[in-house]
Amino acid sequence: MPYNIGYARYVVSSAAIGLKTAPAAGGTLPANVKTALIQNVDPANTINWSDDVNNPPTATEGMQLAPGQSLVFDGEFADFKMIRAGSADVTSIRISYYA
Repeated sequence: MPYNIGYARYVVSSAAIGLKTAPAAGGTLPANVKTALIQNVDPANTINWSDDVNNPPTATEGMQLAPGQSLVFDGEFADFKMIRAGSADVTSIRISYYA
């Protein structure tokens, strides 16, 4: 059964960031992470994300995570990147890491 091994809060803006980027609060990507619960807690702003190193997200491209939505991610964590969609202000993302 998975158990929690960490938490982070990121502030996402106009530059794509990864999970190894220093978060606004909490810790960076744990070495033994297997799954992450990623939640967009911003009330109005969407993020675009990608785990394709050849096609990183942009303000207009990528998979979308709308306000209030959560994503269970178990792909290649080193390749995961996120950016705010459009020209909105910064967006708040919270992540729980599991092993």
